[in-house]
Amino acid sequence: MEKKNSIDRVMFIGSKQLGYESLYRMFRLAPHALCGCITFDDRKDDRNCYGLIKGFCEKNKIPYYCVSGKCDISQIIIENKPDICFVIGWYFIIQKEILDMVPFGFVGIHASLLPAYRGHAPLVWAMINGERETGYSVFKLDDGVDIGDILYSEKIRIEEEDYINDVLEKVENSVLHFWDKRYGDILKGRLGWRKQEGEGSFAAKRIEADGKIDWEKDAQYLYNFIRAQSCPYPGAYTIFKENKLIIWKAKKAQGIFYGTCGQVAYIDMARKTIGVICGENSALEIEQVEYQGNKCCPTEIVKLLNIRFQWKGDCENRVGGG
Repeated sequence: MEKKNSIDRVMFIGSKQLGYESLYRMFRLAPHALCGCITFDDRKDDRNCYGLIKGFCEKNKIPYYCVSGKCDISQIIIENKPDICFVIGWYFIIQKEILDMVPFGFVGIHASLLPAYRGHAPLVWAMINGERETGYSVFKLDDGVDIGDILYSEKIRIEEEDYINDVLEKVENSVLHFWDKRYGDILKGRLGWRKQEGEGSFAAKRIEADGKIDWEKDAQYLYNFIRAQSCPYPGAYTIFKENKLIIWKAKKAQGIFYGTCGQVAYIDMARKTIGVICGENSALEIEQVEYQGNKCCPTEIVKLLNIRFQWKGDCENRVGGG
């Protein structure tokens, strides 16, 4: 492969809001450099920006390719001969032989300070674990999970009152500033890679069932658990009358509480909240829920103090009357 000192041709590969916003900035900063866009049809996902990406490319005459999921993109790469590819919001593995086709490589953005939280749902796991700091890393894709050299990284504070959408916004806004700060230097070939340092950690893929609340955990843990999975994610949930009760918003209740984990300790009609007993004699005050498709205050659903939310097993801790 011929050695190059500057970058003349940039390929965008990705989807979602951050992908669209990044594509927009890349074009605004250097329209001549953008040689193409590869995306996929993700309109079944509420977070999709398929129409925006497609329309933007058509309006600005950017070569546009919509592929079906895991399909081989090698022919697109061969035809367009990019010097570098930026990958944002792409959920499929790009094979090593394809990575090696591009002189300056494929560059991705991962929502953690690598090597911490490699893998899946890094922000969700970081918030569940009570981290006070996260960030993002701009790194080179390699033959492994988030192990490549780092081009740029930035720390971001997680405040005690932040929910996942707040943290996502902080990360995405910071990433967009990255383009303004570094894109010009990147096109001049000034990349300045550095190796990842430290042992790191790995975050496993989450499924919907992982959002079920274990009321035996203490209130601080469950507060973190709920805010980590709130909108735009499916939400942490418990079981009420054999149906899911999603908890979108909560806070730690003040004081010491005695009772069975998952038991409703109090109903506050003035504030339209309920308190649920958690582990270590703590309680969580529930402020907003969703039940059978209806988002509402918990006092619209829970009206009696004999409620015990189901959190493990099918026979024990069954829900009381409503």
